[in-house]
Parts: sequence; structure tokens; C-alpha cells
Amino acid sequence: MDQQDEQLIERERSHFKHLLASNPNYFNTTKEGPSGAQAAAAAISGNTRYEEIGCVGYNPVLDLLEATVQIKRPVGYGGDLCSPGTTEFIRFYVDIGGGWVDAGVTSFKAHDIPDGTDCAKASIKPIGYAVSLPFAPRRPPC
Repeated sequence: MDQQDEQLIERERSHFKHLLASNPNYFNTTKEGPSGAQAAAAAISGNTRYEEIGCVGYNPVLDLLEATVQIKRPVGYGGDLCSPGTTEFIRFYVDIGGGWVDAGVTSFKAHDIPDGTDCAKASIKPIGYAVSLPFAPRRPPC
């Protein structure tokens, strides 16, 4: 990654783990922190500059929760396809009648892929990824 690419990546993205280690509430993700908890430095809820969840659904035939994720930027994912990239996590929540419950988490690897166009001169961004998570809701016996 060259210096120009580094300048395109916000500090909150390039130093994410360090910022969380210095202040677990750095991104304003804890509703009620322990007494003496530090104030949030940046609120990133709803920030879709790098990626965005598209469709989310449940496949009852395969008992899978599924989602599509759109990767929007050319940099900020830990390196090109020859590098480890970054692990992007997707957590699913479901409401089967008693309120929202955590159904689990899955992930995929994203990489820095330069902007470009396809053979029809259309942008290759966003790049879509599909993720799935096994989910078998409790069903009546009959």
C-alpha cells in the first residue's frame, strides 16, 4: 500500500483494534459502560462508506440465514489478493415472535481491489459477497 492509499483510509479503519484497546467505547458501542468508562470519541453507527449489507433473508429449505454485503472502496481491507486481507464479520438477529435474538455470526475475507470497469465499461464496484449461517428455528413437531 502506498502513502496515497494510506491517506484514503480513515484512522478509525486503519487503527481499529488499537483504538478499541485504548478505549472499549471508542466507537460508542456500549450502552452502559462500567463506572469511569471513557466517553466515545467517534460514533460510526450507520457508516456505510466501506461496506453495506444489502439483502437479508432466511432459506427454510436449507435452514440458512443469508445476506449480501457490498464492498465499496478500493482500499482499507488489509491488502491485495496476495495478502491476508481483512475478516469482515456479519452478525444475524432474528425475531421469531419473542423479540430480537442473536442468531450467530459469520465472516468473509475482503481485500483491496482497485476501482475499474468491466468489458461493458460499467464500474466493478460495489463488489458483492454472499454470506450464510446455519439456522434451524424451533418448529412444532407436526
